[in-house]
Amino acid sequence: MALEKKLIACKAKEAIIGMVLKFIAGPAAMAIASLVMGLHGDVLRVAIIQAAVPQSLTSFLFAKEYKLHPQVLSTA
Repeated sequence: MALEKKLIACKAKEAIIGMVLKFIAGPAAMAIASLVMGLHGDVLRVAIIQAAVPQSLTSFLFAKEYKLHPQVLSTA
């Protein structure tokens, strides 16, 4: 996805729904679950931020930085 030519590969409505789910619903669910488990302070903030960051993006960036076949790792 990171190598796509178009920034948004779908319709605007679908992109907005996806962004709302990713950046609002995901972190909100993580915040509720973290509070139920008793997390607070910096640990709570890190958990909420990690809920909004795509895991595949992190692996893709590390693979590209170390020249380790980023296309394969981002797909996997």
